Amino acid sequence: MKHVCITIILVVSVLISYSQIKITKVKEVKDLIEENFSGNELEITSVRFRGKKRAIGQFENGGVISMNKGIILSTGNVMKALGPNKQSGTSGRNFSWGNRYLSKMAKTRTKDAAIVEFDFIPKSEFISFNFVFASEEYNEFVGSNFNDVFAFVLSSKGMKPKNLAKIPGTGSRISINRVNYKKNSEYYINNSSIPTRRVVPIKSDTTFFAMDGVEYMVVQQKNVKAARAKRPKHNIEFDGFTKVLQAKARVKPNKKYTLKIAIADAGDRILDSGVFIEYGSFNSHESSDFKYGVLKNDQDYYIQSDTLKVEKKDSIVRTDSVYTEYYTIRDTIYFRSNKFELTPGVKQKLAHMMVDIPNEKIVELNISGYCDAKGSRRYNKELSKKRADEIRKFVLQQGVSKEVIQQVVAFGEVGKSKEEKRNRKVEIEIRIEKTITVVNEKLVTY
Repeated sequence: MKHVCITIILVVSVLISYSQIKITKVKEVKDLIEENFSGNELEITSVRFRGKKRAIGQFENGGVISMNKGIILSTGNVMKALGPNKQSGTSGRNFSWGNRYLSKMAKTRTKDAAIVEFDFIPKSEFISFNFVFASEEYNEFVGSNFNDVFAFVLSSKGMKPKNLAKIPGTGSRISINRVNYKKNSEYYINNSSIPTRRVVPIKSDTTFFAMDGVEYMVVQQKNVKAARAKRPKHNIEFDGFTKVLQAKARVKPNKKYTLKIAIADAGDRILDSGVFIEYGSFNSHESSDFKYGVLKNDQDYYIQSDTLKVEKKDSIVRTDSVYTEYYTIRDTIYFRSNKFELTPGVKQKLAHMMVDIPNEKIVELNISGYCDAKGSRRYNKELSKKRADEIRKFVLQQGVSKEVIQQVVAFGEVGKSKEEKRNRKVEIEIRIEKTITVVNEKLVTY
């Protein structure tokens, strides 16, 4: 009798997806680093930290990212990483400095950097540790210039600094543009309710094999797109994250090295990113093939599958449901006193907001300008009009059709205070029509 096995590629198991990660703040960074990195043939000294204290913490119960415990560094507040994923744009601005090395990597100015640096002396020829990179910039900014940046920089006397955060088997650094639902997707886990721009096709491989006199046919489906889900499935705030990856390097035993773990916002302070490093995974060892944690225990971690064995012929039937929904985006742009020009930071904020609009249908766009009470009513009316007009010009430059702009209104002064900063503003309201395709798949036996 011929048997049929349907094998469906999964990202992570259901039990892992729904576990609740726990994050705690730390009082002493030195104690946190020594606890997580010391031992395993390594001696840790001279721990340094630069950034806001709320940008570093310890996580536990990290089954959602396939790591039980470790440290987290964030461009925002680490506590905002707690699940479930309730919004697609969490931003915990720290208003701290960036980092020159990261700015050079990102080819733009960085901000809100969180940096841990320490010295160590390895006892063996190789070092390695496990990590996960996560970001709120998934999936909206895949393929854009807005990519937060991180690095694990290894250095020593007489050695050129080397970034260890690389895509497996390549020399390419990990970034949102390089590991996502389109590129290197075997290392990516989607956690966004926002549909991605391009549907990844289902690829099926059919193979036959015989065992104990029974013939089997295996249909293996690859790249079944996780973004088809109606809502995020993983109990963590970030919209997307990598699978557990390994940073590793060849070193000289008994020589002093410095490791810098750094992450920063690129270009602006909007949308948090974070990096998780697994407790106990920092090891010095003799073999370049050394693995730790899930990478050791699950040889098929990057190609996990469940197999269903059936007696009859089976097919996967796909049906698509199409419907239309409407939603409104609202935002406020603030201005300096007596100014109407858009600053570079404001332009970046608007560009972030408008980046997906060409792929959607804008039904209506309204722009309302305001001023504080400083100056005459006539002057304030004109200033609020100039502010609203500047916003109108910029959104038109971003590809928005002028036909959808329903009103550009100058309200003049609002409130009685002459120095009320929150009244120097333009309010933007965008109503959008979106066509949603829901893909339904079911196993049918006949």
